[in-house]
Amino acid sequence: MRPLMIILVVAALGIAGTAAFMVKRYLDGQAAQTVQPAEPSLATEQVLVVSRDIGAGAVLIEDDLRYEEWPKAVVDRRFVVRPGVGEDPKRQFVGATARRALAAGEPITGNAVFRQDEAGFMSGMLSPGMRAVSIALTPTNSVAGFIGPGDRVDVVLGLEMRGSHNEKLHTAEVLFSNVRVLAIDTRLKAEGPAPGKTATIEVTPEQAESIITAGAMGSLYLVLRSLSQEPAEAEDKNGFSSSLTVSRAVRAITGGGAHPREEPSVSVTVEVSPRRPVRLNRAGQVSIQSFSQ
Repeated sequence: MRPLMIILVVAALGIAGTAAFMVKRYLDGQAAQTVQPAEPSLATEQVLVVSRDIGAGAVLIEDDLRYEEWPKAVVDRRFVVRPGVGEDPKRQFVGATARRALAAGEPITGNAVFRQDEAGFMSGMLSPGMRAVSIALTPTNSVAGFIGPGDRVDVVLGLEMRGSHNEKLHTAEVLFSNVRVLAIDTRLKAEGPAPGKTATIEVTPEQAESIITAGAMGSLYLVLRSLSQEPAEAEDKNGFSSSLTVSRAVRAITGGGAHPREEPSVSVTVEVSPRRPVRLNRAGQVSIQSFSQ
């Protein structure tokens, strides 16, 4: 029995030693983790961004802007960063007008907006190479005030002229299609039906010259277009109508013929001096002739 007791004591001592070794190893590991330095956290800054999609010409409100945590390494110097102390820079952008369309999540910058009381605010809304020209409005030529900033329109010229028998004729001609409306009076944002006195539209330099000339010739009308995308074949850039193409009664009275879309020819009588060359325009055909007395 004595040898058995010795064996049991030795086994117990071995188990106790093993357990003590495992406990010590565990405690040493925990101590090593405790003294190990923590990894540095990523430095960030709060950047002012657009909280939702904003259209060009829209006036920003407080809900349109919010702060987002951005890694400091990618923050551009043009971005607006929230300071630790002092005035919130977000206030400077509330009430400003977007120069262009802004996407949700896009960092706001100083050149992306303007205030309507600042000089040059309209030039900031123009696309590169484009011009702004204004057209006088009435309820009749502006769809009773339903045309607003941001809409697309066709510009139509209405003329009054005399026919070959000195009868009064009226014509309507599409000058330009799909033109963007920048403002109605000084309003840059649509606010429901509100007739104005002037419409400012965006055109090319050549179109601006034509519109100014057409305004001196007759009456200009703005025809509202659909917001949905129209097929290219639906564009009617050279549309033309006259009293003869519209009214059968006028054709019958003036002898204008039976073809409703046929453009009328206009005879011109010119008094000339002997042997003087004269430029004649017959239904669009230009010729130079000399007449004797």
